[in-house]
Amino acid sequence: MGPLHPVRLKILAVMLFAALVTVAVACGSDNPAADPTATPTPFPTTPTPTPTGTVPNGPTATPTPADLLLQAQLDLARARWTANRPQSYTFDLTWYCFCAYAGNTIRITVNGSEIVRAVELPVEPGARAPEHGPRMTIGELFNWIRTALDTDNAKVLSVEFERDLGYPVSAAIDRLVGATDAGQSFTVTNFRLGDPDIDLDQLRRDLDAATSRWFESGPQSYQFVFWWECFCPPEITGPVKIEVRSGQIVSIVNAGTGLPVEEYLGLEYRTVPKLFSWISERLDRNPDFADLQFDPETGHPLKARFDPIINLYDDEEVFFIQELSPLDVHIELKKELDAARANWTAQGLTDYSYRFNWSCFCLEEFVAQVTVTVRSGMVTDLVRVEDGRPVSDQFRDQFVTVEALFNRLDDAVSAGAASINAVFDPETGVPTSVFIDYNFQIADEEMGWNASDVTELD
Repeated sequence: MGPLHPVRLKILAVMLFAALVTVAVACGSDNPAADPTATPTPFPTTPTPTPTGTVPNGPTATPTPADLLLQAQLDLARARWTANRPQSYTFDLTWYCFCAYAGNTIRITVNGSEIVRAVELPVEPGARAPEHGPRMTIGELFNWIRTALDTDNAKVLSVEFERDLGYPVSAAIDRLVGATDAGQSFTVTNFRLGDPDIDLDQLRRDLDAATSRWFESGPQSYQFVFWWECFCPPEITGPVKIEVRSGQIVSIVNAGTGLPVEEYLGLEYRTVPKLFSWISERLDRNPDFADLQFDPETGHPLKARFDPIINLYDDEEVFFIQELSPLDVHIELKKELDAARANWTAQGLTDYSYRFNWSCFCLEEFVAQVTVTVRSGMVTDLVRVEDGRPVSDQFRDQFVTVEALFNRLDDAVSAGAASINAVFDPETGVPTSVFIDYNFQIADEEMGWNASDVTELD
């Protein structure tokens, strides 16, 4: 079993506090303390929607500022649930109270708005069969929380909602303020869409199709917001903004503060291709439950849920991606290119020579170093440095002026080449070392050059 989730710690703290109150009241009162093994009636036994401010047979509620905030959170969460609620879903429901069924869990499957199956989870060999609290749908759990908010003599102590679908993850209430043993709470765990049975082969096909879409149309430079949802310290759950350039992570910052984020407890932040690999590895482990969702256009994963062992707590792994957008990695290069071109223009050279060679998967004569002579802005002579022979007519059109080198580099920037590296001479502005990869997915189409030794001619 992994570390206790903060919500569970909070629930245990509430129960411990209630137990201390029970002892204090029993010692200082003429009335005996309530029997902790007694089974209280849940609040309410059959939850029904109740208008704000009133309850059946109860006083009119007077909301506090804290209650109003909880009501707003509840309404937003219910709206998310209403907008995204699946036709069928399964979850584990555990109640906590001073009652015989405290801590016992039941697996509930819902189709539409009806519970179609409720299965008691296995108990230790030889242990008595567990008793269970109310069996509710997610909608009924919303109603249970709302009724507590609307009742003057009840109080909602804590509530937490799942950030994606909006369903309540946990809630704790005091059913009767001032009374002993009236605390009651629940947790929802192992939530999954549909029936617990999953089709791993179909999930693998979905993953393969999404991966293909990404490598066909996905950007090489992009940024996205990423967060984990797990039983982990809050320092590593996120959200964080990850920036990827040319397929490599270059920046990870807290999405709220903008401050840099470092790896924590060995957590590895991943690019989209590496997230595909991570999902594939989890599927290969044959988990009890998995739920995947991919972007219909680019294929990048929007969310991935894995529960390796349904009956084991705290082993679930979930991540989400939002706001993925491509980045123009050439903005700064374009500024540098324009400044270098202006520097070269300021030299006023129309008659000059320079040494040049292409760098590519090409014929030897094409990549040989050549002295290029330019007069009145036109190439007039091309001589191989190695042996002094003129360049063959077959390749003469491939050797150009410095101005044309700037144009070729500018065209690559405008075309959105996947990767461009360029170094400019600080004195003349000449692009002395350039490498261009137009498409990462195509082999041997990269192109680059080296230029040096610019000399003004008489």
